[in-house]
Amino acid sequence: EGERRAGESPVTDFQFGHMIRPGVCKRCAEERRQHERAEAQAKKEARDQARTQALDEGVLEAPQQESVTFVERPFGMTPSKAEGVGYLIAKVSDGKPAARAGARPGWRVAAVAGASCEDLDLEAVQSLLKAARLPLDVAFDKVPQNGEFCMTCNQILVWAHFSRKMR
Repeated sequence: EGERRAGESPVTDFQFGHMIRPGVCKRCAEERRQHERAEAQAKKEARDQARTQALDEGVLEAPQQESVTFVERPFGMTPSKAEGVGYLIAKVSDGKPAARAGARPGWRVAAVAGASCEDLDLEAVQSLLKAARLPLDVAFDKVPQNGEFCMTCNQILVWAHFSRKMR
């Protein structure tokens, strides 16, 4: 008692894997499905075109910023050893403040306590992080929407440069 089987619901019924609402004829339901399919196809084509364009251009979008406040040390972030990228997170340790705050590999420290880290090297950013008092506000540049962080070469690349196995 209390269980309903397909076709017994007074509100909805399922036919061919699609929900049909009461009061909608089969023709209207089919038109709606065709419209939804056409919209999905248009979105797919737009994504494919954007992918092709990104691959052709090889240009990353501007990164979004995320601000995090750390209240304890150690933060649990391991920087990349890549030259000329500043403090780029290569690894985030589970259970540490950075992981709890949502930091991800590929994020770059953009500011520490309001001081920009734009042109600073890794050592200078690490010095700022160590010298700053808690609680500490850190702004990160996130991985761009059309980018992926390669754990092997520690670079942010246009996502279309990754194999399907890596996505």
